[in-house]
Amino acid sequence: MSVSRRQMITAMGGAASAFLLERCWRSLSKPSSAQTAQMRAGFGALRPDPDGILDLPEGFRYRVLSQAGQRMDDGYRVPSAFDGMGAFQAPDGHIILVRNHELSPSDRLGTQAAASFMYDSRCKGGTTTVILDP
Repeated sequence: MSVSRRQMITAMGGAASAFLLERCWRSLSKPSSAQTAQMRAGFGALRPDPDGILDLPEGFRYRVLSQAGQRMDDGYRVPSAFDGMGAFQAPDGHIILVRNHELSPSDRLGTQAAASFMYDSRCKGGTTTVILDP
């Protein structure tokens, strides 16, 4: 297979561009010495959660919004397998939290209880939306 001069120059230009972009990115994203010290120090030791849900460092807290299996306002149950989410500000000040779920075939085709998790039997997942009042 022969390579033309144009193809070679294009390939070299692409490689050089990638190299320069990578070098620029590294120089821009290099943490300051204070940031590096904070990263090394971390946030402290984890403190045992009395509820056994999530251990966090001192000064941190969490709030459970819903759990898999709970009944939602629409009568369906909260699916499991949360794997991503996005939060959006509503015009009235509420927060709209959209959660993505990846469901396995057993979640869709299993027992009658699993059927209460379905939204569309042709899909392997979907989203649920939670409206929060901050």
